[in-house]
Amino acid sequence: KLSSVQIMKATPLLYLHRLIRLWPAMTVYIFFSWKVVPYFTTGPVWFYYKGEADECGDTYWANLILLNNFLPSGKQSLCWGQLWYLPNDFQFFMITPFLLLLYVRVGKKTGLAAITAVLFASFITVFVLTKTIPFHVNLGNGTPQDPEYVHYYIAPYSRIPTYIVGIYLGLFYAEKN
Repeated sequence: KLSSVQIMKATPLLYLHRLIRLWPAMTVYIFFSWKVVPYFTTGPVWFYYKGEADECGDTYWANLILLNNFLPSGKQSLCWGQLWYLPNDFQFFMITPFLLLLYVRVGKKTGLAAITAVLFASFITVFVLTKTIPFHVNLGNGTPQDPEYVHYYIAPYSRIPTYIVGIYLGLFYAEKN
């Protein structure tokens, strides 16, 4: 059985392992799509693709450090829209070892309370945002200029509940087996 100190020493290695899996493919994808593809692509929807390629010039660095979801409103990177979730997933992954450590080392009730607190903090944050920022069901047109897109779609505080449910289900499964 691992001690708490061993778990804490292994946590940076977990982060590094995750980054080693993500960064190479993401970096090649961003560079290739941003700098190479524009030289040999045309077509009726090229304007949309070119717009995303142009966005990379200012914000590629935020994608590479997995913080593009924290850029100021209107500056969120559309440097390849399909990369929007990677920062969320990595940020959630960064807090997971600490939540699981509470569950395993401090006590199941304490761990579940901490996990539940994160879940309810997300609900409260989204509730407050819904009361202070106009919410439209269509999420605007899905661009960084839309407050709905920024606060309700790509923000980690809006996305973490499903990740927390996954942690709950993983713990439930582990307890049953």
